[in-house]
Amino acid sequence: MRTLARGLYAYKSMSNENVAEENRQLRQIIRDLVALANVPAVWMGREPQKIAESFVDLLMRALRLDGAYLRLNRQDEKFIQASRASEIPAFAEWLKSQQNHAWAAVGQSEQQRIEIPSDNGTLYVVVTPIGILAEAGFIATAVFRPEYPNETEALLLSLAANQALISFQTSALLNERSRTEQVMVALGEEIDQASMFEEIIGSSPAIQHVISRVAKVARTDTTVLILGETGTGKELIARAIHRRSQRSGYPLVKVNCAAIPPSLIASELFGHERGAFTGALQRRLGRFELAKGGTIFLDEIGELTPETQIALLRVLQDREFERVGGTVVLLADVRVIAATNRDLEAAIATGAFRLDLFYRLNVFPIEVPPLRERTEDIPTLVEYFVQRYASKLGKKITIVSRETLKLLQTYHWPGNIRELQNVIERSVILCEGKVFRVDESWMLSRSSRGSLSSETLSKRLRSQEREIIEEALAKSKGRIAGASGAAAKLGIPPSTLDSRIKNLKINKNRFKAD
Repeated sequence: MRTLARGLYAYKSMSNENVAEENRQLRQIIRDLVALANVPAVWMGREPQKIAESFVDLLMRALRLDGAYLRLNRQDEKFIQASRASEIPAFAEWLKSQQNHAWAAVGQSEQQRIEIPSDNGTLYVVVTPIGILAEAGFIATAVFRPEYPNETEALLLSLAANQALISFQTSALLNERSRTEQVMVALGEEIDQASMFEEIIGSSPAIQHVISRVAKVARTDTTVLILGETGTGKELIARAIHRRSQRSGYPLVKVNCAAIPPSLIASELFGHERGAFTGALQRRLGRFELAKGGTIFLDEIGELTPETQIALLRVLQDREFERVGGTVVLLADVRVIAATNRDLEAAIATGAFRLDLFYRLNVFPIEVPPLRERTEDIPTLVEYFVQRYASKLGKKITIVSRETLKLLQTYHWPGNIRELQNVIERSVILCEGKVFRVDESWMLSRSSRGSLSSETLSKRLRSQEREIIEEALAKSKGRIAGASGAAAKLGIPPSTLDSRIKNLKINKNRFKAD
């Protein structure tokens, strides 16, 4: 209380403007620190090391520090530490020395201020205990300001130490609580609406057909496979299905299968037990558990490893799974929606994707059309995105030039909606008046390059596929089915091979024996 009184007295000596500004900063810092303990979703699914690093970064910003270090002791006589001192050799050397470790072992209960000589002048280090006698660890902060810490900064450091302890205890408790409490992370990981349009925009026959299929399948519990090029809005379709389903009151959990290392994908999907592998310091729930009662959206499903494909097949067939390193069988009460921009049938032909998993996923396929097949929707999309970004930037854009609209409608759009969104955002930033325009030379050069590269790649892939199928037909003398047929040699169903033969316009009769 005496320290707080001195702090309040210091405030009175300031001008009204300074007091108001420091009060504002103080409230913001306190809100940030309290948020670390009061929002459990911040910590869910994160290892203690990541939490420590987040905490140190917050201190660096809040107190305008030149360096910071956090050490938190654990019951197993080890400790978690995070440091931001690489650019200050004097502070880094002090951290490596025995001085800080000796201080931590003493059990100090008060803040200590240490002066360290440095090439840039004197470095002032304040060590704040975590716990009554620093039994839980300590925080060391470093600045070159001689007046550091003032009364307010000292109070904030004490608050930060308490909040650090609370936050780590909260993190530990969360790993033992029920799935209902942990599901908050899934709600926080839903598709970011700030990076995509919020609603399905367009009235073209192509997009209306997609909306019709979404309406038909949404109320069921059927597995859905969303197909389409990158940037067409497959995530948005998955969200629309979930919102209109009977599971809408539960979370929609998204997993980008291409963004997770192959060695971690099984743990990410199904969770793991403590000690299941190096670094598995505690039990962690997987995305299937977090999505219980709701929907799991498996984006880029074509990137799954063969081992994970087998585990996923078990979930779809038997509705059960086990955590990595565990023996308890868990029930999967989730609806599965998968998406891919790959040709899964071609992946099956090369052995990269399991045929039985494809059949389980492909119960109700929805193909999202590329933007070049729904050009009549471009004016509506352009108007929507222009107004959206103009509003964010405080600009008033009321007209889209005819030349720009014609340019956007004739462009090939290999990146589809996502590319259109990026082009408009960039153009709105550069726009000076009320008329929206896009740099024509930039768009035309992109169009010529994109069309050439995609056309060349498409031709090469079709040519290679044709060669493989014709070679198999030649060896089987035109026979498709049967043990000695071409389908068996390629490892795909006869119906799939027959479909590819028709698509590539291959004359299978010329391979038959006379």
